[in-house]
Amino acid sequence: MLHELEERGEVIELVITDEIMPGLQGSKFLEIVYEHDPDIMTMMLTGQPRPYDVIYAVNHGRLAKCLKKPWDYDELRQIVDGLLQQARTNRRNRRLAQEVIDEKNKAEAIVHSIADGILVIDSDDKVSLMNAACVDILGVPEHELLGKRLLEVLKIRELILLHMEASRHRDEVVSD
Repeated sequence: MLHELEERGEVIELVITDEIMPGLQGSKFLEIVYEHDPDIMTMMLTGQPRPYDVIYAVNHGRLAKCLKKPWDYDELRQIVDGLLQQARTNRRNRRLAQEVIDEKNKAEAIVHSIADGILVIDSDDKVSLMNAACVDILGVPEHELLGKRLLEVLKIRELILLHMEASRHRDEVVSD
């Protein structure tokens, strides 16, 4: 049923169910809803809330609210409005998070396409990205530098230079 609604262009933001329904318990139905789309908010209205069923719905269907019959209509309206707003916020946050990931991927592709050495440092002064030219310049594999603080990277570079210098002079004979 959820697929059919979405195929028609419907956006499902909230599912309200009873626990006792013919053919399928409400808690099991909410599990199916959650597996289909975790952004759909869920609510159970029931006259006979058994603790096990409510716990199951919370743990497996991410039940947001459970209201015992009979309910107060003003309270129900407030809860429904809040859940609808939460569903919209969840969808917006998921969309924005995906946009951030997409933009990050674009930026990484640009960094990797540049021929000059580039080292990207995050807000914690740690290496978060480097391109192949930077790896060649530093002479250190990328996996050894990612997540290191900039000062550690500079120390590694200095140690490499000292080692290279020492290697050049190792075969020289020093005479007084």
